[in-house]
Amino acid sequence: MGFTNKHLDKKYPIKEWIRIYTNGSATDAVRNGGGGVYATLPDGTTCTLEMSFACGRRCTNYKAEAEAIKEALNMVNNKIS
Repeated sequence: MGFTNKHLDKKYPIKEWIRIYTNGSATDAVRNGGGGVYATLPDGTTCTLEMSFACGRRCTNYKAEAEAIKEALNMVNNKIS
């Protein structure tokens, strides 16, 4: 486990908190955007969800990042409901 995860565990224990990591980017910051989501849920055992997506030919870095956050929230909501 890396330093960052050890630091997170002190304040936000993995068995009590959902951890979501997102990333989005686009070619030259303005086209062919996409992103990815990695989430771990605290259900007694570690459950890891992964996905990636495209968000369009005219997608900016900002939109790709926002879409990654939206997809992460939808993914976790679907998993826990």
